[in-house]
Amino acid sequence: MSNKYRLVIVIAVLIFLVSIISCLTFTPGSGTAEKSDQEAVAEDIGPEAFAKVKGNVRREKVLLSNKMRCVAADDDNVWIATDRGVSRFLKQDGKWIHYTKSEGLISDDVLSVAIDGDLVWFATSDGVGQYNTSSEEWKTFKKKEGLSSDKVQCIAVDGNYVWFGTDGGLNRYD
Repeated sequence: MSNKYRLVIVIAVLIFLVSIISCLTFTPGSGTAEKSDQEAVAEDIGPEAFAKVKGNVRREKVLLSNKMRCVAADDDNVWIATDRGVSRFLKQDGKWIHYTKSEGLISDDVLSVAIDGDLVWFATSDGVGQYNTSSEEWKTFKKKEGLSSDKVQCIAVDGNYVWFGTDGGLNRYD
């Protein structure tokens, strides 16, 4: 076994283990975390929350569910995976968009989310969903497309590949 092959295996295992322990997201080029005056800070008291914006408090629906499983962010969006779908916060507009199975998400039971440029990947209990933010199109990947299991626990993006941790083992998407 060559050293290059061993290194790839070690990196894959480390990515898989880190993803299992917690939902981590690293987006190159995102810079430091800054809050704009327009962003809402919500107090978690249920799917409906009090949001404070510039001193005004109003009641609004912020998330699809309080059972959050993963959070990922880039320069423009914050994606929140829940047991009832995905909530997306548009930083520039200060607005929330919600995605469920009826909008094209493969399953409402979302376990993890990872961002890869214009592509956002969702690990669910029924396969992987991929959303293209530019074209607003969905793709799905299941066991019949090559996953070792439809129950995908975690996703990691490393710049070259997308890694899926499933109940049936580790998968890599080229």
